[in-house]
Parts: sequence; structure tokens; C-alpha cells
Amino acid sequence: MRRGPAGGGLGIAARFAIAIGGVVAGLMILFALLILGSVGPVIERQVDQAGIVASRSLAAGGADAWQPPKDAAERKAFINRGRLQLKRLIESSKDRILNAWITGTDLEPLVNYFKIDSFRPTVSDRTFGLTTVSEGIYKSGALRALVRLYKTPIVNAHNVLIGHANVVQQISMLEDELSGLSTKIILFAVLMIGVTFGFAWMVAGKVASPLSALVQAVSRINRGNLHYRSTIRSRDEVGQLAKAIEAMTEGLREAEEAGERLSEHEEEVRSLSELSMAFQPERLPTVEGFEVDSVHQSGSRGVAGFYDAVPLSDGRLALVVATTSGKGALGAQLAGMTRSYLHACLDRGAEAGEALRATNRNLALGMRKGMHVTAQVAVLDPSASRATVHIAGHRAPFYACRGGDISVVHGEGLALGLDKGPVFDKRLEEVVVEMPPGTRIVLTTTGTYELENDSGERFTVENFQELVRKHAPKNTGAFLNLVLGSLDVFLGECEREYDATLVTAKRMV
Repeated sequence: MRRGPAGGGLGIAARFAIAIGGVVAGLMILFALLILGSVGPVIERQVDQAGIVASRSLAAGGADAWQPPKDAAERKAFINRGRLQLKRLIESSKDRILNAWITGTDLEPLVNYFKIDSFRPTVSDRTFGLTTVSEGIYKSGALRALVRLYKTPIVNAHNVLIGHANVVQQISMLEDELSGLSTKIILFAVLMIGVTFGFAWMVAGKVASPLSALVQAVSRINRGNLHYRSTIRSRDEVGQLAKAIEAMTEGLREAEEAGERLSEHEEEVRSLSELSMAFQPERLPTVEGFEVDSVHQSGSRGVAGFYDAVPLSDGRLALVVATTSGKGALGAQLAGMTRSYLHACLDRGAEAGEALRATNRNLALGMRKGMHVTAQVAVLDPSASRATVHIAGHRAPFYACRGGDISVVHGEGLALGLDKGPVFDKRLEEVVVEMPPGTRIVLTTTGTYELENDSGERFTVENFQELVRKHAPKNTGAFLNLVLGSLDVFLGECEREYDATLVTAKRMV
């Protein structure tokens, strides 16, 4: 029999065939019992009817046929004729009748075909009209059998009893007929069960075969083979299941490929995040009379900019925040070039404006058209209590806060790398921000506040400005924690897409 993939248990075809065969076997047994229960009495009545008819046919001759003559010669002829008639009756019964004879009023045989030794009744007599039926033990020579005796009276023209017509049928004949019928019914039932089992096996096989193919396909899929293609072309439930498995496999393969791409992307983001951290200063220099600090969070799109703090002569400090137009590895490369150029210029003692112009010329010569970097540079001057601000195409606001008020420093400068010099140099402006005690300046990037949460809400620059205004009077550490914390609460479970950078300085009393 067909077995499952693991080799244990019966297959679907065998189980289905056994189940159907068992049901049919039960029904056929019930059918056989019902038939035998109903046919047995019918056969018994037929046997009785045959015996009754035979007995009555003998008695129908009446006195004319069975009144023995007194003359010896005539009596001998009478006996011969009677024996011939009994012989014909017995032979025509096709072995139904065991013996037949005529008795007189004294119950002694007048004419008989076979010798009658004795008949001993064992069951009470039954009467069918004029005929009496008795069951008992019949003995004739070496024959001894359980029989039924059918006895019909013979009367003359005056309705006077002159004798009886007797017919004996062996009861085993009835049992033989019932046994023969039982055998035929059993053979028919066995044949039907066999045919049904074979048909059920064939039908189940047509279902089990594609199911077996599906089981093998699922096993291969489970082992990692995600290139399953259905060979089942039927439009029934099995065919639909095969199509569903094929669609599932396609989805798993796409998910696997997406997972590989995601893994590659996560690895790239991790590498870029490490690179981004390499662009940030390990710690910010201290400036007399100022509280300076910064915070940076990497976004899922990788490096998009950097921040820096460069000590200058006379105790001054240049704070830099920049954003690149490139993403990923390209953005990291662009950020690294810009930071290197700008840092080198400032280290040589160049003023912030001069350093930006030199950096622009270097980038414009070596960058692909359309690539650029935006920047904010604020130089803190402790001796003058002010900050000198340069803005090169940077879209994020530069804030100056004091006493609960906030102002935005705007600049018309061009982004670095778009022009080789003349236009950039002309448009770059220097803005002086006075910083009496309690004044805070804030440098940031658009990625810090351009957010969208899982409800589809957007965080606007106005919302961010209100956050800065509200928390600006607090100490610098608390200011950074409260602003970034509020942004994280707005994002919820959503992932930050772009880098967030905040650099701030507060003039102390």
C-alpha cells in the first residue's frame, strides 16, 4: 500500500479505499441478512406448496382412481397403475419428493413406490385446508431422515373417506436451498466489496497522487528550495492548493531576497553610522564664558552631513553644521571632503568666511555637477560676547534666543560646490549676533525636525522653533535632552529617516 513520506502509516488511497470498502461490506452484510430473513420463509412456503399440490393431485383421482378392486387380477393391475403414477410424480418433482403412497382408511399402505418402514411425528400437525402437514422421522430401508409428510384425504362420490394421499419431502432439501441461496448472496457481497474497494482505490489514487507531489514540493521548500513550480493543471481544490503553494513560494523567495537586501542595507547603514561618528569631534572644546554642547542621531538613509568645532586664535571657537546633497557612501565621501577642506583652512588661521570660500573652490573643481554642501558656521568670540555667523545655502534656521524671545538669522549665501567662486563669494554674508548673558544660539539641520509619525502627521519647522524657544533658558544639557526627547516622542515607533544634528552655545552670566 502507498505510504506517507516518512514511511509510516497507510496512504490516503489505502485509507479511503478501506473506509469505503468497510462501509460497503457492512451494508452488504446487512443486505444479506435482510434477504435471507425475508427469503427463508418464502422458500419454506414454496416447499410446502409443492408438497401440498403433489398430495392433492394424487387425491384428486378420488375413489375411481384409488378404490382397490376385489378381484385379485384387477387388484394387481390397480397396484401397477398406482405405482406408475407415483413414479411419475416423484420423478417429475426433480428430487423434491422423497416418497409417495396411498393409504386406506386403516392407514395401511394400499399403493407405494418405495418401501415405508415407519414415520414418527416430532412436531404438532399443521393444517392447510384439507391437507395436514406433519414433521417427523421417516425411515425406509437404509434411509432415515427428518421429513415433512403432506396427507390429503381421498373421498368417493358420496364424500365418504376411502383413504389418504401421502407425499414426503426431506427437510434437508429446504436447508440445501437456503444454503445455496446464502452462498450466492455471500459471493455477490464479496464481489461487490472487491469492486467497490478497487474503484475507491482508483478514485483515491487520483487524489493522492497530486497530494503526494504537493507533499514532496513542500518538503523541498522546507529544505530551502524556493523555486517550486506547479505541474498540476486541474482546476479543483488540489489545483488551487498547488497554485497557492506556488504563490507562497514566490512570496517567500521575494521575502528572502528582500531580507538579503535589507541585511545589506542594514550593514551599509551600520558602516555609514560608524563613518558618521568618525566625522564628529570626540568632545567639544571649552570656551570661556560659554556653555557649548552638541548631539547627533543617525538616520536610516545614512550619512548626510556632519558637525565640527574648531578652536581659533584669541580663544575663539568655530562651530560648524553641514548637510550634503549625497546619501549613503556618496554623502559620506562628500561630507569627509568638505570637513577636511574647511578644517584645514581654519587650522591655518583663516577667518570663517575665507575658509568657506576656499572650501567652495576646492569642491567646485572636483565635484560632479549638481552635487553641493550647505553649511552654517558660527564663530564664538568670548571677549566681544558675540557670534559671527556665515550661512552657505543652509535651509535649516539659525536661532538666537534670549529672555524667552527667539529670532532667526537668515543668510543669502550659495551652497558650497555649485559655483567656482564669483557668485559664491559675492553672496556669502557675515551676520553678527550679539550674545549678552543668557543668550543661546542653535545650529541644526533640516533632518532634525522634518519628521512624519505612524499616523501620517508631520512635524513642522514652526513646531521645532517653539520647542527651541520654550527650552532655551534651561542649561545646555537639559535643553538638548528635552528637544530631542520631544522629537522622539512624536516619532513613536517610526524610524528616523535623516540624520539629526543639534549644536548649541549659551552665554553664561
